[in-house]
Amino acid sequence: MAPISQNLGWVAVSDVSISGSTVVVPQHDPNNASWVLNAPNHFEGEKTALSATIVHDGFLLGDFGWGHLAIVTRGTNLEPSLQLLGFNSWIKTAFFWGETLSQLGTLPKGQPGPELSALTRGRGPTIWAKGSCTNKLQPCIIFENYSRHHFPEKDVLVGPQIPLPIHSGPFQVWVEVYDHDMRVRVSQGGAIKVDTSCWALTGGDHRCGKQVGDGPVGDALFGFIMQGPLKNFASRRVGVQNARVQALRMKDWDNDCPGCIEP
Repeated sequence: MAPISQNLGWVAVSDVSISGSTVVVPQHDPNNASWVLNAPNHFEGEKTALSATIVHDGFLLGDFGWGHLAIVTRGTNLEPSLQLLGFNSWIKTAFFWGETLSQLGTLPKGQPGPELSALTRGRGPTIWAKGSCTNKLQPCIIFENYSRHHFPEKDVLVGPQIPLPIHSGPFQVWVEVYDHDMRVRVSQGGAIKVDTSCWALTGGDHRCGKQVGDGPVGDALFGFIMQGPLKNFASRRVGVQNARVQALRMKDWDNDCPGCIEP
């Protein structure tokens, strides 16, 4: 998959990729399939670039119980959550059911504990089934600033819904996130379906940008939020394949960037 931009003049300070997998979504909880890519925290970039192929098996096209797919990057810090789930903090990839993590929180139900809060910092797009969108005829994308869950106003949704005219097959998604903006592109069958930035879409909404606690450390989360029990259950699959996330910074031509990973 080609990136949104060619990243000319940038070097990768971290680079994590997975071949990924698909799973049959159980009809009952736990069924929030979650894939993560975990980069070392001692490298920080100025931009995060993320790409993946998403499998939805028609979930997005009907009343089948898909809530949304959250794609979180830029600010998320995975280590506390991975350790709570029993993973080694240094692993690069992991799969788990999202309910498992939320049930381990120490705060009352509906309020994220510290591990879940660390997991969901950052920004990115969410992809919603057509029944959840204003236009009931097709799915949609909404930009979100997840870090605003940690502020009293909790206004995490940013800008209008973006129509997503796709069919039941897999599709490719690219996300780039900067201090002040985030951009998403979706393609399917070689055709671009969505290509826009939060800043351009909203005329410069400040929520497109970073919040306290954000840090471009190159981690990423794909969280499928599903209903339980699923409606019209038919053993459908979801998945994340060929996923890659990079933390990049502008190349300093007076410094060969020791420790950087050349893209």
